[in-house]
Amino acid sequence: MGGGHIHHTWSVTTDDARGYVLQELNERVFRDLAACEDNLRRIDDHFHLADHRHGITIPKHLRTETNGLHVSLHDGSTWRATHHVDHSVAPSKVNGADDAWALARAFGLFASALRSLPGRSLRATIPQFHDFTWRVEQLRDARLANRTGRTNSVRRELSAADALADRLLRPARAIADNAAHSVHNDAKVTNLLCHHTSGAALAVVDLDTTMPGSALVDLGELIRSGASDRPEDARDVGTLDIRRPVIVALIEGFRHAYDFTDVEAALIHYAGPVLAVENGMRFLADHLNGDVYFRVDRPQQNLDRARVQFRLATELLA
Repeated sequence: MGGGHIHHTWSVTTDDARGYVLQELNERVFRDLAACEDNLRRIDDHFHLADHRHGITIPKHLRTETNGLHVSLHDGSTWRATHHVDHSVAPSKVNGADDAWALARAFGLFASALRSLPGRSLRATIPQFHDFTWRVEQLRDARLANRTGRTNSVRRELSAADALADRLLRPARAIADNAAHSVHNDAKVTNLLCHHTSGAALAVVDLDTTMPGSALVDLGELIRSGASDRPEDARDVGTLDIRRPVIVALIEGFRHAYDFTDVEAALIHYAGPVLAVENGMRFLADHLNGDVYFRVDRPQQNLDRARVQFRLATELLA
């Protein structure tokens, strides 16, 4: 199926016309599969029990004979499967303000539903995933290590990262300090399934990063991934403009389904820029390290991704 940075994904149709989504998991990124499985099982139960109606759902996971969600094969690979969501497609971008409102509301409903998840908190599947300070340190380490000899060629991008990180360090910490619930943590529009004709949001997907965090991170990810209609890896950032009506609609749609605290509401302006810079630093660090985390289809793709994020952050802060 393509599209994802981390796992390999296939669409499977059986002889009796049943549809499934099959994934080979990337254990270099998700090293604690026990935490992933425990979280997914609890989320799956929460959304598919008959007495729960959240306004949004998730694909139902197939279970093993021992109620597990993953299968490890003799070659060391690990796999899982979900039922296909009928009549669904994944949007590639936000098409306009009305679309933005509906897509953001779906993620707001998902975050709101997680508030009522029974029992203990979900486990952290990737420690420090949205730790802004740690991402700054990762980029610094990649710059100093210079494993691929690329540091000198990206000095302009490194300077942009430094300036933006300094400007956003305080609000990023404030967002982290107000992380009180479990959220998706990767709430870009490509992680939704929508009805193929009406466009209505049907299900939230790609749940491995669903763990404790801030709803502002989910809103910020929506803003940084939907603010522009240009691709995430656009080569010419000079043509990249942000769509203010879309950003307003994303905020309003999310807030329609999720009640932010007063402290969180005061930080909404920073959510998009913080997530854009965080992702930009990750893309740039991976470029310096030899593209070992995010899959690339061409040379300098991660560098282009970083440039887009820094341009987005600059425009969002203007």
